[in-house]
Amino acid sequence: MFLLTIAALGVVAFLGYHAYDTFVGRKRTNIKDLLQNRKYEIRSVEAPKLTGALFWFFVTLMEYSPLGDLVVPFIMKSSNFSLLDELSVYNAPKLYPIPERNEQEQLKDWKHAQDHDGMSIQEIQKKEIERILNEYYDQCSDEQSSSPSVWKSLTRFHRLYKEKKTTPLKVAQNILDAIKKGDSLNPPLCAVIKYDADLLLKQAKESTERYEAGKEISVFDGVPVTIKDELDLAGFTSSKGMKVTEYSDHVITLEEENNICKSLRALGAIFVGKANQNEIGICPRGMNLNFGSARNPFNMKCDTGGSSSGGGACVASGLVPLSIGTDGGGSVRVPASFCGLYGLKPTHFRVSNHQHSAPVAFSTCVAGPLTSSAIDLTLSFAAIAGRRENDAFSWSQPRDLRLSEIRLADKNFYSLEGQKIGIDNAYFNDVKDQRIVKLCRDFIENVFCKVYGAKVDDSIFTPLLEPSRVSHLVCIASEMRNGMKDYGYFEYSKRSLLCPETRMSLLSQKYISSSQLITAQRIRSHQMEEFEKIFQNVNVYATPTIAGVTPEFVNEQVMKGGYGVSDYDVLSQIMKFIFISNFCGFPSITIPIGFIDGKPVGLQLMSKHWDEVTLLKYALLAEKYTEKKNPEMLFEIL
Repeated sequence: MFLLTIAALGVVAFLGYHAYDTFVGRKRTNIKDLLQNRKYEIRSVEAPKLTGALFWFFVTLMEYSPLGDLVVPFIMKSSNFSLLDELSVYNAPKLYPIPERNEQEQLKDWKHAQDHDGMSIQEIQKKEIERILNEYYDQCSDEQSSSPSVWKSLTRFHRLYKEKKTTPLKVAQNILDAIKKGDSLNPPLCAVIKYDADLLLKQAKESTERYEAGKEISVFDGVPVTIKDELDLAGFTSSKGMKVTEYSDHVITLEEENNICKSLRALGAIFVGKANQNEIGICPRGMNLNFGSARNPFNMKCDTGGSSSGGGACVASGLVPLSIGTDGGGSVRVPASFCGLYGLKPTHFRVSNHQHSAPVAFSTCVAGPLTSSAIDLTLSFAAIAGRRENDAFSWSQPRDLRLSEIRLADKNFYSLEGQKIGIDNAYFNDVKDQRIVKLCRDFIENVFCKVYGAKVDDSIFTPLLEPSRVSHLVCIASEMRNGMKDYGYFEYSKRSLLCPETRMSLLSQKYISSSQLITAQRIRSHQMEEFEKIFQNVNVYATPTIAGVTPEFVNEQVMKGGYGVSDYDVLSQIMKFIFISNFCGFPSITIPIGFIDGKPVGLQLMSKHWDEVTLLKYALLAEKYTEKKNPEMLFEIL
C-alpha cells in the first residue's frame, strides 16, 4: 500500500509539474534578489524512514521499473533540486573551488623559495615539524603529554620509543591483538577492514632498528596510521568500502601509492592497513553492509559518522593516534565530531590526493587527518600538505604553508587579541537540541573571548544557504555517478553488489540535468565571493559541527549482510553546517568541546582559503579547556 501511494503521488506530481512547465512556464528568480532579501533559509529534507527488506525492495523497484522515472524525480523535487531551474545566475561557472592567483602571490612564492635557499617543500616541512615538536616538548612535561587530552598522541609514541620504554614492534603486536579483540565484540568494532600482519610487523621491525641505532627519521617514525579504504596504500587493494570487483582486485604498488601515504612513509610512519568507510563515501553516516558498520567507541550502539567511519573508530578507540580520511561532504569532520576527535578539512588542493585509482568526487573532496589531539593535527597537516612534483593541481596553492606562525615557545602565540569570530545567529541557532547551541556559544565566549581576547561579530548574514546546499548535492552527486562508471556501476552484475543506500543515491543522480550542474557551479562562484566578503571582517566563521549528536544504529540492519537504513531527517542534521566548506573550498576544523548525554559535541570553525594555520591555532589554544572523557572502548596500545 505504501509503495502504491508513493507511485500514485509520483505520477500526479510528474504530470502536473511538466504540464505547468510546458503551458505556463516557471518564474525565474534573479540571484541578486536573493542576496538583497537577506532572508535565512535552509531546508531539512523530509522523507519516510525506510529500512530492512522494504528498503531493498523500494530501491530495486525504482531502478528496474518505469515507476522510477515517476517517483524519483518527485523525491528530488521535494528535496528542492528544482530550485536550480528557478534561479537566474550570471557568474561564470567554477569547477574547482579555489581562488585565482595573482602576480603578488607569485612573488611571495619566489621570495619564500629564496628565503629557504633552494630547500624542497618536503625539506622545509620536515624542519618545521621538528621545530614545532621541540617547542611542544619544552612547553609540557612528560606527565602532561600523557594526559587525557593527548592520551593517544603520536608525540607520546615518539617519546616512549626514544626513552626505550616500548618499541614500534611491540606496539604493532599490540595493535594486531586489539584488532582481533575489537572484531570479536558484539557488535564488532569494524574499524580496520584490511590489514596484513606480516607487512605491519616488517615495517615495525625496521622502525625499531632505526630507534635502536639512534637514527629515527622524525616524530612519525614508528607511529601507527590507518588509511581510508578509498586512498591507495601500497600492499592493499582500494575498493572504497565496496565488495571486491575486478577493478579493485589490483594491489597497489609503492609507485602507485597515494601522495599522502608516500609523505608519511618518508617520515617513518608504519601503516596498519585500510580503515572502514561508508560505501564509496556517498553518505555522512558510518554504515557499511559489506564489512560491517564501524562503531562509536564512546557508545558502541551508536554511529561513528562517515564516510571516514573507520578512521573515527580507530583513533577514538586508541588503536592508532592518526587516521587519514577524505572529506567531500563532512567525511572527516563528521566522524571526528561524533567520536570526540579533532578533524581538519583543508583548502581544496592543499593536500595532494594524486594516486592510481580513479577519484569519485573531484571538485568537493579533499583528504585530511583525524587525531585525538590538536598537536597531532598540526603535525599531521605539516606532514601531508603542500605541493608535490607529480600533481599539477597541488601547485594551485601558495608555496608557503605558514607553519612558521605556529610558535609554541612564543607567549604572544597564546593570544587571540584582534581576532574576530563570525557568527550568523539564525544559522548557528538552527538546531533542534538547543543544548548543542549553548555548549558551543559558551565555549566561544568563555574560552576564545574571555581567556584569549577574541571578539564575536554576530551581525553576520550568510546568503544563498539553500541554493548552496542544493548545489553542493548536485556537484558531488554528478561527480560520484560519473566516477562510478570506472567501477562497473552501469553493469547490472556490478551494481547489484552495492548496498541499497548507495544504489538509491546513485539512481537519484541520473535525474540531474546538465543545466542544473552548470547553475550549481555558477552559484559556487557567487557564494565564494560572498564568503570572501565575510572573511574581510572576521578571521573565522563558527557553527556547531553537527546539528545533533550521534544517533543509535538499528543493529540488525547495519551489520554485515543487512539492508541498511534511509533516514533523511538524520542526514539533514548531519549536513546542515558541513557543506559550505566543501562547496566553496574553504578549510574547516572540528574541535571536540564537550558532551551531551555522554556523546561528543564538536565546534566547527572555517577560515579563508589557505588559512589552515589560523584554525590550528584555535585548536591548540582550545585544547586545554575542552572537556575530557575516555571512551567506553579504549585499547591500551602503549
